[in-house]
Amino acid sequence: MTVASALLIVFLLLVGLLVVIEEWRVSIPTLLAAELCRIALMYQAALFAATTGRALLLAVEIVTAASVALILFVTALNFTREYNTEQLDEFALMELRRSARRSRQQRAQMTGRWSGYVVPIGAVLLAGIATWLLGQAYPVARDRSLDAAWTFSLLCGLLVLITANDALKLGLGLLLAMSSAKLLYFGVAARLNVLHIGLLELLSLMFALIVAYLSGLLYGRLHTLDLGSLFERR
Repeated sequence: MTVASALLIVFLLLVGLLVVIEEWRVSIPTLLAAELCRIALMYQAALFAATTGRALLLAVEIVTAASVALILFVTALNFTREYNTEQLDEFALMELRRSARRSRQQRAQMTGRWSGYVVPIGAVLLAGIATWLLGQAYPVARDRSLDAAWTFSLLCGLLVLITANDALKLGLGLLLAMSSAKLLYFGVAARLNVLHIGLLELLSLMFALIVAYLSGLLYGRLHTLDLGSLFERR
């Protein structure tokens, strides 16, 4: 097994886990690991080899991945903490109690039940099959490993966006879609353009900041990051 094949397998496993995992303490480090694996996969595919300043490009990719993970981690840490109840009014306390009851009910429903993971795991397997079929029927990138990586990342990103139940999960889906766009660009571009790469990295940072801002708005109003709270009757 080549190094590129090993990196591809690890990347696919990490991206697939992001569809299944709901806990942000696990999903954010998993996202960072997947991004680092993506960078290593592109570097192993020698796409940086013919580019001047490849060390700088590699450093920019790594710094962006770490910055995005840090933004999401700080966001989750700030907006999932326990409030000092002495500083809250009656309505805020009522919201906190309602959110706590809903969380306890969800945990009670999922405790000891693996059935909740059947659909996500099945969706990831279907995404893997679709990735293989698309790669065989219509290869796009010059490198087969990058072709599989960008397709699978895009499909899993769409799955995360569809099944997202909180703002952080929604952000993970957007960032997976951006990861797919980067892989596609590096896989099809005949000559890498520093401006294009910088724009892609800037978009990743913007998505992370937008998720942080929306999380602040949602948590400031409803004291929860659960998107379902937006559709509940008041």
